[in-house]
Amino acid sequence: DVGANVGKLSYFYLDLFPNPKVYAVEPIKEFFDKIDDTQLSKFNLALSNKQQTLTLYQSGGGSKPFPKTTKGKKTSTLNVRAMPGDDFVKEFNIDKVDIIKIDVEGFDFEVLQGFKEVIKNDKPCIQFELSKWWLQVGYTLTQAQTFFEDLDYELFHMTDDGFKKLKNELPDSLFITMNIFAKPKELKLKNF
Repeated sequence: DVGANVGKLSYFYLDLFPNPKVYAVEPIKEFFDKIDDTQLSKFNLALSNKQQTLTLYQSGGGSKPFPKTTKGKKTSTLNVRAMPGDDFVKEFNIDKVDIIKIDVEGFDFEVLQGFKEVIKNDKPCIQFELSKWWLQVGYTLTQAQTFFEDLDYELFHMTDDGFKKLKNELPDSLFITMNIFAKPKELKLKNF
């Protein structure tokens, strides 16, 4: 659960799967401290595509990789340790990754790049958020599609009516926020 915030989705995974091992990764200490780690492992750091120190800007209930001014909300600047997901999996001796959930306010593509070896080897299902923040940090949907095509994955738009095959019909400049589900083409799931 990359960008776990206070752990709501982590708890959902605990209820959804039998005997899961859930790893909640949250760089903002205020949110990290609220994650109940009695049934999961939590880590106060960020994931990226390289070892680095990231500057994040916290405002309200979240953070961004760039300053965002919201009227009436104070923004604080935080420097956090970041590492590639591949290194995270090795460092914490995780045997196999089945699902990766990413919600990191525009930084999703860098997190995906950092998991490239895990994606190649373990073939996890992946859920990430596509938003206008991607453009602000220099990434596009087209780059994500190419990344996943090279790994032999299919992309789906998660809607209230189910999963719809993702079609890139809009130019990247007209980004809309949507949740994307990526699965290996070889993985056959019901209703896909």
